[in-house]
Amino acid sequence: MTNDQFNALVSRLEEQARRNSAGYQFKVLLLALLGNAYRFMPIRLQSGDLTRIHGIDERIALSDYVGMVQFYAALMRNSGGHLGRSSAAKTETQQHN
Repeated sequence: MTNDQFNALVSRLEEQARRNSAGYQFKVLLLALLGNAYRFMPIRLQSGDLTRIHGIDERIALSDYVGMVQFYAALMRNSGGHLGRSSAAKTETQQHN
């Protein structure tokens, strides 16, 4: 990231904070909480892969990447069913029930 890109990012975030301070504070809270969360990647590693983690030529197999995306998609689908739905969609669903 260049210095100009960084400054543009900071400017956008500052503008978001001015326009919607409660929403911005919520994002900061989530970042603070998630920064202390246990994170993992559901991939299979071979012995040769271990030397590349955070090193030169860091990579995973494409099949492992696809499997990881599928894992997280299933995790989100099975975590309550309402992830990613707007409040308007929730309201509409509630009106039809």
